[in-house]
Amino acid sequence: MVLAATAIPVEWRAPGRPPGYDKNLEGFDMVDFTANVVGFMPVGFVLSPLGPVRAIAIAALMSSFAETSQLAMLYRDPTVVDVVANVLGAVLGMALGRRWKVRDPKIAVDRGMGLLAVVLVGALLLVVWLTRGAPINARGATEPGRLEAQWKFDETSGRTATDSSGHVPNGKLTSGQMRGAGRNGGALLISNAKEFARFADATAFRLSGSMTITAWIKPAAFPVDDAAAVSQLTNGLGYQLDTTIDKGPRTLGFKLTNACGELMIRYGKTAVQLGRWYHIAGVYNADAKTLDVYLDGRQDDGILVGTVTGSQRSSRAGLWIGQRAEDSKFPFLGAIDEVRLYSLALTPAEIAEDMEGQPVDLTGTATASHRAAPSPGEVSCSPVSESYSKGLPAVAVVLGVLIAAAGISLWPAAGTRWCLLASAGAGLLLLYVSGTPLPAFNRVLMPLVAMAGGASVALSRDPAAGAAITRT
Repeated sequence: MVLAATAIPVEWRAPGRPPGYDKNLEGFDMVDFTANVVGFMPVGFVLSPLGPVRAIAIAALMSSFAETSQLAMLYRDPTVVDVVANVLGAVLGMALGRRWKVRDPKIAVDRGMGLLAVVLVGALLLVVWLTRGAPINARGATEPGRLEAQWKFDETSGRTATDSSGHVPNGKLTSGQMRGAGRNGGALLISNAKEFARFADATAFRLSGSMTITAWIKPAAFPVDDAAAVSQLTNGLGYQLDTTIDKGPRTLGFKLTNACGELMIRYGKTAVQLGRWYHIAGVYNADAKTLDVYLDGRQDDGILVGTVTGSQRSSRAGLWIGQRAEDSKFPFLGAIDEVRLYSLALTPAEIAEDMEGQPVDLTGTATASHRAAPSPGEVSCSPVSESYSKGLPAVAVVLGVLIAAAGISLWPAAGTRWCLLASAGAGLLLLYVSGTPLPAFNRVLMPLVAMAGGASVALSRDPAAGAAITRT
């Protein structure tokens, strides 16, 4: 299980691409460190009968092998700190094993455990299904775009943020006190990092082609880093419109993930001040491969970072207003009003219309000028999978373990061979349930990993318990 979670890739890293992805995190990650400690505690527990020296040496070799292999794996960030955490976890697990005087860690599989395994299989597949994310939005890529969502924040009370376009579910405010006067009617007022509006994952947010985000903002204070006005950026995927000090004085920033899974960013050139209303816009034209920002209706392009490709990669995070998606950092402090999300690249004239509150003409000849076909000459650097998929090998091996445990305990006459085949079938089922794009080699990899999980049960079960089941 541990090796499946740490040393088996869902996709290999392309030559020249740095390992891992931009997590936008700095310093020591305590959550990640703790997970690495806990993940290796079972390793130390199982190896404890070998003695402290051999147990720690084997655990260190396993961790070093996994971290080294991650240098060639997409979405992985190998570090020496992870090895230290793994060894620490193995030491703790070994200490528990020696305290409990573990001599031969066999698994006693009985009918009760088999029924529990069946329930856990269903629960695990359900979780994978529910977290697979909404389908990718074809509008703005291979179909004409439209106004995908619009929030006026004119409600006078309550925690509901109503979408005026009628295309996405309404969102929720984290506090009922986030109401106040806006640029046009009411507005979203954010006074601390715990206040923001959140909208559940929807196809309207999972853009792959052209897009435009517009909003009115009135900053009241600036955080030490980005102030995310509209964000879907998480796990190295998605987009965000913010104010930022990345390139000196605080300006607009428009961040997206390109076809290569890397950030493409357009910064503004005009410094943003506190206490005044600004109309801001970020425009991504997938057909022309351009990225622009607008301040008060005027194009305000500054530095461009990264390669602008003919498609983008969105996340499964839904959409957040007033903070980085699924992150406690990068809060926007102040007022936000009239947020609109389009699945097309608005022209300068249309940006001016949006700023004045006029409806942008998205019918007939006006729409025909926007992208409705794949962009020619696309760069061939796009990874197939998503960063969310990196844990699928671990899920596959757990499914294999559970299927084998259920089969051996509930149908012992079938024998180990059929249990292993059932485990491999669970790996294939996982590919369907996950609904995520993966390289072709996963059609073989997932069944093999799941079968390995089943084999671990067959090799680790207590023969006496198995005989008792057969006699029953």
